[in-house]
Amino acid sequence: MKFEAKHLIRWGIPGWVFLMWLLFAFGIINPLLFKNLLLKDLIKSLGILVTLASIGVPIGYVISQFYFSTNWVIGKNLDMSSVTKKVKNFPYPENWEQLDKKEEYFFIEYLWQSQLSKMSVEKRDYIAGRYSHFLRTIHGIGTLLYSSGFSFLIFIILMIKVKVDPYYFLLVLFQLVFIILTYINYQYYSKNLKSFQGYFLNEFINLKEENNNEEENNDETPSI
Repeated sequence: MKFEAKHLIRWGIPGWVFLMWLLFAFGIINPLLFKNLLLKDLIKSLGILVTLASIGVPIGYVISQFYFSTNWVIGKNLDMSSVTKKVKNFPYPENWEQLDKKEEYFFIEYLWQSQLSKMSVEKRDYIAGRYSHFLRTIHGIGTLLYSSGFSFLIFIILMIKVKVDPYYFLLVLFQLVFIILTYINYQYYSKNLKSFQGYFLNEFINLKEENNNEEENNDETPSI
């Protein structure tokens, strides 16, 4: 199995962020933990950091699976009504009303790729690259949101189970603000992607229809 640098970044960041939040939490609860590690045994500290960095990747991978299963496999991101509403004369299949959200999503993805394949290479590469950029950004923010959310749950459990320093509440508040801002960014890019996809499909489908109508009118025009 080929492991590329993009996989390290994609799965590493949510895992490392998850561990970072936990380290902050435990550092506030037990300040001597980091003080002893940093001052008494620097080599051991570096070894721990390397270990944490290595296990951050599989942790991030597991978090990404939770994100995809809840948000894309069974979640609301499968709802493509905001895309179809932007397309005049959308080419609904005959059995559209019998399709579930997954099948609707699969059809629109097919339609999207089908329309892209009919374009010139330059324009297709630009639109496909832009689309991929939106998807990468959405997935990156989504996994980051989930990693922060999971660590936030641990924060709350620690608050209930352990007597914490008052500074701990500031950390919880800071993380809550971070989660809210991350969610706002996630919603923004998700809507941006579907708008981009909807407006493009509308332009291509209706422009093609207009061109066909013009050709038919030209064919019907009697020659002099």
